[in-house]
Amino acid sequence: DAISSAQQFLVHLHVTPVAPKGAAPIDCKIWDKLDGGDATATPVKHRPGGSKVEVIYPSLPVYGTLTLERVYDNEFRDDQTMIAKLRSLAGMATATVTEQPLDANMSAFGTPRTFHGLLTSVKDGGVDSNSETARLWQVDIDVTTSAN
Repeated sequence: DAISSAQQFLVHLHVTPVAPKGAAPIDCKIWDKLDGGDATATPVKHRPGGSKVEVIYPSLPVYGTLTLERVYDNEFRDDQTMIAKLRSLAGMATATVTEQPLDANMSAFGTPRTFHGLLTSVKDGGVDSNSETARLWQVDIDVTTSAN
């Protein structure tokens, strides 16, 4: 079994406007960072009368908000146009994110994890004339389902 680092994953985003019906998905390409999307459940507990032991009932999972981040790039990608397009779709586009594991040679292997949800936020990064770091921008997706 190989050990993986956080670098050995490929994150891809597609968004689809909810209107007009049948709108084509927008390929938002590869992202540098993925955070969130954790599955959690709050089980229902009940202590029957006269019992010392609680009964715990199964419950369905809910998923945390997924945040994707990448460098603001207008040399190899037109992020300026992409940001403008996505800002207009916040709350009005479904999103599909795939998280593909990569091997030591950075080749895809195994089954990717897939998240589905709603694009809820587009943060185009701050401005700082004294900064020496790359400008990063983010999108948030409220996850409704996850597979794998």
